[in-house]
Amino acid sequence: MYIRRLLLVILFLPIASGCGGRSLMPTPAVYWSGDVDPWGEVLQDQQSPWAEIFYATDRPAAGDADDRRYRNGRGPAVRLGEVRVR
Repeated sequence: MYIRRLLLVILFLPIASGCGGRSLMPTPAVYWSGDVDPWGEVLQDQQSPWAEIFYATDRPAAGDADDRRYRNGRGPAVRLGEVRVR
């Protein structure tokens, strides 16, 4: 019985130690007061909810170029692309 409890504790500790302890990076000091607006100088016609993201993947492609999907495994080539996300 003692060995069983000891084994459970030994198995549980690594799992429990991985939970918690993580926190987000603190807000940069320049933004604490709210006096600085990082988007204040962006013109209205240049503002958009869309973001263009460039990516590289070695996953095999499937489907046409206008409806490209990628499989889960790794492939022999690196593919570059751009995607618009909102």
